[in-house]
Amino acid sequence: MKITAQNTTDLPNKYVRKLKWHLYQLSEKFKHLLYATIHIKQEGKGTPIYEISLQIGISGPDVIIKNKSSNIEELVQRSYRDAFRYCRKTKPRQRA
Repeated sequence: MKITAQNTTDLPNKYVRKLKWHLYQLSEKFKHLLYATIHIKQEGKGTPIYEISLQIGISGPDVIIKNKSSNIEELVQRSYRDAFRYCRKTKPRQRA
Protein backbone atom coordinates (compact mmCIF):
# COMPACT_ATOMS: atom_id res chain seq x y z
CA MET A 1 0.00 0.00 0.00
CA LYS A 2 1.31 3.41 -0.94
CA ILE A 3 0.56 6.43 1.24
CA THR A 4 1.20 9.99 0.04
CA ALA A 5 0.82 13.09 2.20
CA GLN A 6 0.49 16.79 1.44
CA ASN A 7 0.97 19.05 4.44
CA THR A 8 0.44 22.70 3.47
CA THR A 9 0.49 23.96 7.08
CA ASP A 10 3.12 24.72 9.70
CA LEU A 11 2.00 21.57 11.53
CA PRO A 12 4.75 19.36 13.02
CA ASN A 13 5.52 16.29 10.98
CA LYS A 14 4.83 13.93 13.92
CA TYR A 15 1.07 14.17 13.30
CA VAL A 16 1.49 13.18 9.66
CA ARG A 17 3.70 10.25 10.72
CA LYS A 18 1.12 9.16 13.30
CA LEU A 19 -1.66 9.19 10.71
CA LYS A 20 0.52 7.24 8.27
CA TRP A 21 1.28 4.70 11.00
CA HIS A 22 -2.45 4.25 11.64
CA LEU A 23 -3.10 3.76 7.93
CA TYR A 24 -0.34 1.13 7.68
CA GLN A 25 -2.04 -0.70 10.54
CA LEU A 26 -5.29 -0.58 8.59
CA SER A 27 -3.59 -2.00 5.52
CA GLU A 28 -2.27 -4.93 7.55
CA LYS A 29 -5.69 -5.65 9.05
CA PHE A 30 -7.72 -5.10 5.88
CA LYS A 31 -5.81 -6.50 2.93
CA HIS A 32 -8.07 -4.86 0.31
CA LEU A 33 -6.58 -1.35 0.65
CA LEU A 34 -4.72 -0.18 -2.45
CA TYR A 35 -3.51 3.33 -1.59
CA ALA A 36 -4.18 6.35 0.62
CA THR A 37 -3.72 10.07 0.11
CA ILE A 38 -3.64 12.59 2.97
CA HIS A 39 -4.25 16.33 2.51
CA ILE A 40 -3.83 18.65 5.51
CA LYS A 41 -5.00 22.26 5.26
CA GLN A 42 -5.25 25.15 7.71
CA GLU A 43 -7.94 27.83 7.93
CA GLY A 44 -7.71 31.02 9.97
CA LYS A 45 -4.87 32.90 11.59
CA GLY A 46 -5.74 33.37 15.30
CA THR A 47 -6.85 29.91 16.38
CA PRO A 48 -6.30 27.78 13.31
CA ILE A 49 -8.81 25.19 12.21
CA TYR A 50 -7.17 22.18 10.58
CA GLU A 51 -8.81 20.05 7.92
CA ILE A 52 -7.73 16.52 7.04
CA SER A 53 -9.08 14.84 3.96
CA LEU A 54 -8.24 11.18 3.42
CA GLN A 55 -8.74 9.44 0.11
CA ILE A 56 -8.60 5.68 0.57
CA GLY A 57 -8.35 3.50 -2.52
CA ILE A 58 -10.28 0.26 -2.31
CA SER A 59 -11.81 -1.93 -4.98
CA GLY A 60 -14.81 -0.07 -6.29
CA PRO A 61 -15.30 3.65 -5.63
CA ASP A 62 -12.75 5.40 -3.44
CA VAL A 63 -13.65 6.55 0.06
CA ILE A 64 -13.11 10.22 0.87
CA ILE A 65 -13.13 11.25 4.53
CA LYS A 66 -13.05 14.92 5.58
CA ASN A 67 -12.79 16.20 9.15
CA LYS A 68 -12.19 19.65 10.69
CA SER A 69 -11.07 20.61 14.18
CA SER A 70 -8.83 23.04 16.01
CA ASN A 71 -7.35 20.21 18.12
CA ILE A 72 -5.02 18.28 15.82
CA GLU A 73 -4.67 15.17 18.02
CA GLU A 74 -8.44 14.76 18.17
CA LEU A 75 -8.59 15.29 14.42
CA VAL A 76 -6.05 12.53 13.72
CA GLN A 77 -7.92 10.09 15.98
CA ARG A 78 -11.29 10.92 14.44
CA SER A 79 -9.90 10.49 10.92
CA TYR A 80 -8.44 7.10 11.87
CA ARG A 81 -11.71 5.91 13.43
CA ASP A 82 -13.67 6.98 10.34
CA ALA A 83 -11.19 5.22 8.04
CA PHE A 84 -11.39 2.07 10.16
CA ARG A 85 -15.20 2.16 10.03
CA TYR A 86 -15.26 2.52 6.23
CA CYS A 87 -12.66 -0.23 5.75
CA ARG A 88 -14.67 -2.61 7.92
CA LYS A 89 -17.84 -1.65 6.07
CA THR A 90 -16.36 -2.29 2.61
CA LYS A 91 -14.47 -5.45 3.56
CA PRO A 92 -15.02 -8.24 1.01
CA ARG A 93 -17.19 -10.99 2.48
CA GLN A 94 -16.14 -14.64 2.55
CA ARG A 95 -18.68 -16.91 0.88
CA ALA A 96 -19.15 -20.44 2.15
